[in-house]
Amino acid sequence: MLQGQVHLATIKGPQIAELAATRQQQLRACDQKSQTIFYQEKARQINERGRLREELELVSTQERCTREMVASRDQQILGWN
Repeated sequence: MLQGQVHLATIKGPQIAELAATRQQQLRACDQKSQTIFYQEKARQINERGRLREELELVSTQERCTREMVASRDQQILGWN
């Protein structure tokens, strides 16, 4: 038998109403938990994206500086010849 399964033939109207109210409350709680998890994950993803964007900018800056140094050294070497 599944947990939470109820044989409707054995219960009466007020019990059904109480059961329905309980199930609705459980569904609302489940929805709230799902929304909380969703928004936490969304915030985590946004933070991670920002961190990766900053890291990419840093690497791009370092690459540009390296290219400038290489170009400068190439000019120095050409000047020696």
